[in-house]
Amino acid sequence: MTSAAKKYFDVLSYVKTSKALGVKEDLAEYQARQLAEIIDIASANTQEEFTVRELATKTDIHELRAATKTDIQAVKTDIHELRAATQADIHELRSELKADIYELGTTLRTEFKADIYELRTELKTDIRELRTDVNGLKDTTKDLVDRIGNLRYDTIKFVVWTGVSIVVFIGTMMAKGFHWL
Repeated sequence: MTSAAKKYFDVLSYVKTSKALGVKEDLAEYQARQLAEIIDIASANTQEEFTVRELATKTDIHELRAATKTDIQAVKTDIHELRAATQADIHELRSELKADIYELGTTLRTEFKADIYELRTELKTDIRELRTDVNGLKDTTKDLVDRIGNLRYDTIKFVVWTGVSIVVFIGTMMAKGFHWL
């Protein structure tokens, strides 16, 4: 005997639809199995209790139809209640998810802004330090250039005075006639 749920109820479609609406997969599968079981039980009860071979009179057929309608109505009621509960769960999960997303977004924005502010402050401090270092290097370079200029001047002065002294010394020696040698 084939399952009435397999014949009349698409479990996979129900799970996919429930997942698309935000129901967790485990919950959707559980609900689908429960619905399938309800359908199978209702179908089995209906089929076992009232078979066409056992009915002998029109009254029995009429009672069978009434019982079947009652069973169908009960199954529809169960499905409706289950659907309502599922939709309430979906709505609750959706609300919680939206709240969590909003909170996460707010937290991330706050942390991101704090990080940016901290990085800007550090960058400004680093830039100030770098400018101070660059200005210090400029001053040091200027001092070195001035010292090099002074050393060049002193070197040229030394060379010139040494040359003058040598010329005077040689001139003096020539004037004395190199007699002291």
